[in-house]
Amino acid sequence: MKLKKLLLSFGALSFMLTACGEAEENKDNEPSINDGSNTNNEGANSTTPNTDAGNTSNSNKRNKPADLSKTSVKDTTYFYERCGWGGHIKDYTENITIKNYGASGRSSKDYLTTAYYSDISSNIKSGDYLMIGFGHNDEKSDDATRFTDASKPITDNTSFKYSLYENYIKLAQDKGATPILCTPIVRLSTDGDYSGAKAHITSTGNYSQAIIELGQEKNVKVIDLTTYTKNLYTEIGYDNAVYYHAITAGSSQTEPNLATVDPTHINNFGAMTFDYYIATELYKDSSCYLGNYVKDEITAPTKEKNLKVNSSYTYTAYSAPNLASYNPADQFKTTTTGWYGTAFGDAGGDPASASNGYIAKETSTGVFQVGQSKSAATYYKGKISNTAEGIAFCFKQISINDDFEFSVKAKVLKVNGDDKQDGFGIMLR
Repeated sequence: MKLKKLLLSFGALSFMLTACGEAEENKDNEPSINDGSNTNNEGANSTTPNTDAGNTSNSNKRNKPADLSKTSVKDTTYFYERCGWGGHIKDYTENITIKNYGASGRSSKDYLTTAYYSDISSNIKSGDYLMIGFGHNDEKSDDATRFTDASKPITDNTSFKYSLYENYIKLAQDKGATPILCTPIVRLSTDGDYSGAKAHITSTGNYSQAIIELGQEKNVKVIDLTTYTKNLYTEIGYDNAVYYHAITAGSSQTEPNLATVDPTHINNFGAMTFDYYIATELYKDSSCYLGNYVKDEITAPTKEKNLKVNSSYTYTAYSAPNLASYNPADQFKTTTTGWYGTAFGDAGGDPASASNGYIAKETSTGVFQVGQSKSAATYYKGKISNTAEGIAFCFKQISINDDFEFSVKAKVLKVNGDDKQDGFGIMLR
């Protein structure tokens, strides 16, 4: 048995495939599979086929894979937890090693700064395949660390095409590996309109089309997940498409709260469905040697069989206070005479936790530090989004008969990583 090696590189939410030829023999005879189990569709995956180089017929049976172990981080807070679409390619292939280098929130530009990219650069070899997927975060024109321009040609070093070609396609080809690119899945649209940003068509270009054009220009096979997911979602409608996506909360322990759907990230069922499509596209392409490692008989996943509630999720029912005996002051921490500190919502931490709870702390007379403390009161945050919201604040109650002037000065103490979403304000009610 000759060993072939496949590397798949998953970047931002778009993937492309280089035209697959027969893989060169890997001399080390060690299979390696990179599992696409990360929680976002951006990053990199590597896969390595392990079969006879002379067997190029899709109809031939293959041996079982040497190893398909999965390593993933469970998100205990999600009802249907997030899973990158590469997370289930292993279910439809055999004799192949897949390494998932996916990284949530990355673009083809800032992915270059990750340890994942360094590892790919150092270890990719002749005979490997590199699957590349970017797009969602390259579109962020307000973030210079991630933005690349899809409207510009490959000769422009600020363009999306340039970034993909120079940093990923050439990297693979220079090492004798085969690059594969895929376009990004669409973002879920409540009204079924996929003519604009939901399908990655922005004021700075059509990111999916840029990938397709790059594949044509450089003779790279493209798997068009954008068109596939657009057509699928349009055909089945929003009420059904929603079940392919991550959902943050339940309306009970067994029923999802559909108002908390994440329109960008998919769940395990979605990942299985899209990976099934990728596998069938590889299998039916007789010119793509990688298709030889797709199992001969695979079946499409179904909602009834494959959509599972996160086993780590715990539903917490809302319990209204007994207003007859309710004293608001009992519910808050006194920070100074007449002032109270509190918080509401969810910004990724437990409000009751000493190490990662909300904080409203008076640092000096009349000066308060508010947010969420993650490590020794050095990290403060809140969040308002379509999937979570949490705010920490201080307040003081005054008589309705009092005359007063109200003003405040605020200082942002810390900007966390790539979030760059900070705000403050005053409220009178």
